Amino acid sequence: MSTVFIAGPFKALVDAESEPRYRELRTTIEELIDFFNSISWNVLNAHTREQWGAAFLQPNEYTRLDYDQITSADLVVALPGDPPSPGTHIEIGWASATGIPLIILLEEHEEYSGMIHGLPTVGRVAIVGFSGSVEEKSLHSAMAELLLADPRGV
Repeated sequence: MSTVFIAGPFKALVDAESEPRYRELRTTIEELIDFFNSISWNVLNAHTREQWGAAFLQPNEYTRLDYDQITSADLVVALPGDPPSPGTHIEIGWASATGIPLIILLEEHEEYSGMIHGLPTVGRVAIVGFSGSVEEKSLHSAMAELLLADPRGV
C-alpha cells in the first residue's frame, strides 16, 4: 500500500481569531484524506494524529514523527499557507531535499514565496492551483506526472 503525508498549517490556525480560515483548511485536508483513502492509500497527517489541536504533541515528539513519516512516504501533499506556515515550509524542504515526490497545493489569489514556485526546477515537485476545493482530476494528473517517473515503482 502506498503512503501519503499531508502537510499544512496547524498550530497558528488553532485559535479563536482564525476560526473561519481554520475551518476552510480543515475541510480541504479532510477532502484530501478522503481522496487518498478512496484510492486505498495509507494517509499520514499531523492534524488527525493530534486530534485537530485537542492533543498537541511536544516539539521533540512531533518533529521526529513528521520527519520520519515524510521521509518514508511515497508522496507528500502540502498546503504552504498564507500567511506562510514555517512548519509546513520545513516539511516541504525535507520532502524536496530527500527526493520524495511532492505536490504543492496553492490556493488561487493567495501569495506564496517565489521559491515555492521554483521547487519543480530542483526536485520531483508538481504545483497544483485550486480555488475552494482541490479537484481530484488535478491530483490524479500530478500523481501520474510524479509517480510514473518514480524509480521506486510506487
